[in-house]
Amino acid sequence: MYSNELLILLVLADMHFLSLREKVILKEKLDNIADVALLSKEDISQMIHRPLRTRTWNGETAAAQAKQSALLMERYNISYVVFGTESYPQQLTNIYDPPFLLFLRGTGKLLAEGKYIAVVGTRNPTAEGMQAAVSFAAEAVHAGNIIVSGLAYGIDGAAHRGTIAANGKGIAVLACGVDTVYPSVHKRLALQLLENGGLLISEYAPGTPAQKWRFIQRNRIISGLSSAVVVVEAPPGSGALSTAEFALEQGRDVFFHAAAVSENAKRIGQLAERRFLHSTPKTVAQYVLEGAQIIHSYRDYCRFMTANTPDSQLLL
Repeated sequence: MYSNELLILLVLADMHFLSLREKVILKEKLDNIADVALLSKEDISQMIHRPLRTRTWNGETAAAQAKQSALLMERYNISYVVFGTESYPQQLTNIYDPPFLLFLRGTGKLLAEGKYIAVVGTRNPTAEGMQAAVSFAAEAVHAGNIIVSGLAYGIDGAAHRGTIAANGKGIAVLACGVDTVYPSVHKRLALQLLENGGLLISEYAPGTPAQKWRFIQRNRIISGLSSAVVVVEAPPGSGALSTAEFALEQGRDVFFHAAAVSENAKRIGQLAERRFLHSTPKTVAQYVLEGAQIIHSYRDYCRFMTANTPDSQLLL
């Protein structure tokens, strides 16, 4: 049976109108889910010492939703880690806006193991890009790394398939609850990832559907978990480039695979640029001009990482 503490955490996790600091404050002040159900917006405002401007808060609805999420956690054997506890991933604690709660489905100890590399890219890649993602992921897991990606169409899915083919372990960060998989065609891929000792994680409670804004938010977790981000292909405006931006803000290394600057990728990029009539999105070429490295393989990646960190334990 789910605990009172879990129900309160589930309510707080879903209060996206609060900052991490404010959720921590409420966590210390709330003792019973019945009390949470009675909370008004004015009550919350007094606790966090600022006006609450959201129109969506309803305590009874929030408590009922928390109970539904707790039932899904029991059904799918979903665990969780809370910000500020020993089991929370250390690499996420120092990023901007760390998730308050992470929901885990699979091998949770992966969050405390070894070396993590994010492999991301467009949902509409070239055949060259797909092969590059598969090959890079396979080489990286052979050397003992854990691949982090988003289980999306295209490059993300290819990276996970490369991980599985090499009998490696991977982490998929979802923009929905870990009780489900989006896109649904990747349910089998997610199951294979779990069977290989991998992990599905999300900051969203079970039962939460995928929405467009959640994909951008989850990208900060993909980069935050990882030592570096490898972008395989990403036309202007691609969500993968938002992951690269988060990585740079978080002090992570960003690499672009040679597939991202192939002639086919350039043509696709030029077509994508035409969609932006009133803005000029950042391109792969601009990242390269600003100093991002282009790599052809995991071996290239190791050379650059070793040069950047002399004490690196990467295996060549």
